[in-house]
Amino acid sequence: MPITKIHLIILVLIFPGLLCAKVPVEKKGIVAVEAERFFSQTNDEIRKWVVIGENSKPDLQNTDSKISATAGGKKYISVLPDTRVTHDDKLIQGENFSPEPGKMAVVS
Repeated sequence: MPITKIHLIILVLIFPGLLCAKVPVEKKGIVAVEAERFFSQTNDEIRKWVVIGENSKPDLQNTDSKISATAGGKKYISVLPDTRVTHDDKLIQGENFSPEPGKMAVVS
């Protein structure tokens, strides 16, 4: 079935972030998708993904400014609050851990 104008209108109504999303483009057989270019976020009541860049001065806990220097595009995403920084930190289901994918801090 070919995509019609109606299909596009429905997509924009359901996913309004598509209007401002930067769509990855294939170049020489490769499509590069960067996580920090996400356009939508759901299930972020407890934890939320944030984009941290080389020039940003985020007032956020547990961010490492050295990471952005070597990250692609000088940006990266981090889920905050990050209450489990080391393996010794406790896993708390529903707070910093979910045994089911798609239940906490989902980006698209």
